[in-house]
Amino acid sequence: MNIQDYIFEQYVTCPICKENLLSLSGSHLHYKHGYEGIREFKIEYNIPFNLPIVSHETRRKMRRHGQKRSEWFKKEVMPVGLLMAKDKKVIVPKEAREHMGRARRGQSWIPEFVQQMKEEGWLDLYDASKKLGLAYNYARKCATDGRLQTVMKKSLRFTTEEWVEEWRVLLERNRPHRYDGLSKAHQWKSNLINQMREEGWLDLNDASKKLGLSFSYIGRCSREGKLKTITEKGLRFTTEEWVEDCRALLQKNRDIYQSGLKKGIEGDR
Repeated sequence: MNIQDYIFEQYVTCPICKENLLSLSGSHLHYKHGYEGIREFKIEYNIPFNLPIVSHETRRKMRRHGQKRSEWFKKEVMPVGLLMAKDKKVIVPKEAREHMGRARRGQSWIPEFVQQMKEEGWLDLYDASKKLGLAYNYARKCATDGRLQTVMKKSLRFTTEEWVEEWRVLLERNRPHRYDGLSKAHQWKSNLINQMREEGWLDLNDASKKLGLSFSYIGRCSREGKLKTITEKGLRFTTEEWVEDCRALLQKNRDIYQSGLKKGIEGDR
């Protein structure tokens, strides 16, 4: 399925129910079609994870809102913080500083309370993650979404050996399906790229290496039209000729920018 066929200027069409939406979200896929989230949907239909399924207008609005927030922060927030730091030398109140850093080390009640809970037969999330050889952040995520059952004591989460074993069974049951889907998606993507290369096309990774630029910037150039590309099953490809055209355009813009910058510096002098 080519997801680009379902993305339009003002809306996105759901490939399953044909409903028109501003963006194809995980909540729509979950409540109407039974998917766990957008990731599972993309794996099933071989859609790149870094491709947002939103309308062109919505994407432009998101970019404009981000620029406005950045400009507001630089204009309204940063000057105030700089003035406070200059006038008061420090922006953190004295009462707060007394409880920070070294003054607080060795005085926390948390280690003693955790040890007390362990003596009563409970496990904290660090112990639970070590038992299964997983990262602490992933254990915390599982505790938050309910895959790992926990109880809350003084704002700290604790679990038991039994609940950890139930979590282990759940992970083992879901892991083969998840990794099988990922491997198929990666194999499909690799086969398509190799096929297009044999036909004389370049993927964006090849283009970024030829221009000596990052993959993220090349993707941006493709979206803005600086680098001409075609879309084949959700992946973008270009040619040697289009890469050279992009190189010339970038060099021209760089010369114009440096010329303007030089004139501005000379004017300041």
